[in-house]
Amino acid sequence: MSENKLVHTKDLTPEDVDGLAAFVEERLSAYQNREMPRLETDEGKILYGLRRAVEQTVISLNVNFRQFERLVTEDDRRGLIRYWYDVRDEWNRLVSMTYAWREEPGYNTDRWLHTPYLDADDQQRNQELNGQDRG
Repeated sequence: MSENKLVHTKDLTPEDVDGLAAFVEERLSAYQNREMPRLETDEGKILYGLRRAVEQTVISLNVNFRQFERLVTEDDRRGLIRYWYDVRDEWNRLVSMTYAWREEPGYNTDRWLHTPYLDADDQQRNQELNGQDRG
């Protein structure tokens, strides 16, 4: 495993979000410029919908990132927990929307991954719970 591989949500950076957003926008723009799908066509509607979904998810992630400092400063534990779950859910949604491009050149297979766990402690807790369920 790469030392820089994204495993936990708390290791996610704004650069990961911006990088994945730029990667997919480049693909969508190239398709639109090449094919020029009109909004009245199914292809145009799909392109429009995917572009809007990616944009809204990126906006949501960026809003969350901006809230982090405030939550830490205010020592808002509940807010921080909610923050991390929101970031995880939004990030995993973005990865799901773009995962079909994972084999394409330029797709960062070390960083643009689903993160099921917030951190190593969350991963350990989940593994223990899953082990207990089988026992």
